[in-house]
Amino acid sequence: MEQVIDISNLTVSFQDNGNLLTAIEDIQLGIRTGETLVVIGESGSGKSVLGLSILRLLPDTALISGSILFKGKKLLTMSESEIESIRGSMIAWIPQNPKTGFNPSMKMWKQIAEPSVIHSGLSWSEARKQAIQQLGLYNIDPAALWADKYPVTYSGGMLQRAMVAMGTSTNPEVIIADEPTKGIDIINKIAIFEMFADLKRKGITLVLITHDLDLAAELADRIVVMYCGQIIEVSGKNQFFHNPRHPYSRGLINSLPQNGLNPIPGSAPPMQMRLTGCRFRERCFEQREQCTSNIPLISLVDDRVRCIQYNSRNQAG
Repeated sequence: MEQVIDISNLTVSFQDNGNLLTAIEDIQLGIRTGETLVVIGESGSGKSVLGLSILRLLPDTALISGSILFKGKKLLTMSESEIESIRGSMIAWIPQNPKTGFNPSMKMWKQIAEPSVIHSGLSWSEARKQAIQQLGLYNIDPAALWADKYPVTYSGGMLQRAMVAMGTSTNPEVIIADEPTKGIDIINKIAIFEMFADLKRKGITLVLITHDLDLAAELADRIVVMYCGQIIEVSGKNQFFHNPRHPYSRGLINSLPQNGLNPIPGSAPPMQMRLTGCRFRERCFEQREQCTSNIPLISLVDDRVRCIQYNSRNQAG
């Protein structure tokens, strides 16, 4: 399948009181056209940094190396005007906290309409009509009434849907959503699932960054597991939920309520620690002496895993 985004050797670091903190390291990942890719992992694993890197939304102080290609275009080296023509138009970003994603002093219709005015050349009157249609499309009814209200009057679930309405107003090819179900109650969570399922049916490439394994089970084609800034497993949804390869992935599955709520012992090491070898080894029941050596991301047919249990002699898994 054709790749719409190709990430190679991506490393992102930040300076903090004289220390160099590496948030993600040597990321290799291809995102396929039309797929739903779900990126999971604990807080601090680098998931959001990966998403923000694609659209160059990281602060200027970030130290970035590697390559990110969008349909062959080099996102990391293009000019600011070039990236602005892609950001919000061809690739949409839905931030983690919709309450801070909107301007509280601007009516909702204008915020949803703005990308269409900037990227699609619509007049404000045309864009307003489209914004009302977008709100109705995502079940914010009556749309004309809510279009003239301010974000503070919206519930959390409505804000999340309004954020997607804004993100899809320019018909982007890719949508990257950061924790789209965070802080959402079960009723609104179901609505969010249905909303992304509809985007999936339309053939939009989705990258969903989340802690929510229910979201992954419902929507994912492939799952990327991150831990301490590294990708440690890439697998199809069925493989991940029925036979995860990495011990960390198995720990995530075993921690689900339906599997007995068995949490992974310990916690991830802080970012400032300079780690070698398998970064999960101190929490792993299967650690061996070889785990202190650096372990590459090993290819296993269509999947990949970063674990010494897999090597050139057993690449069939």
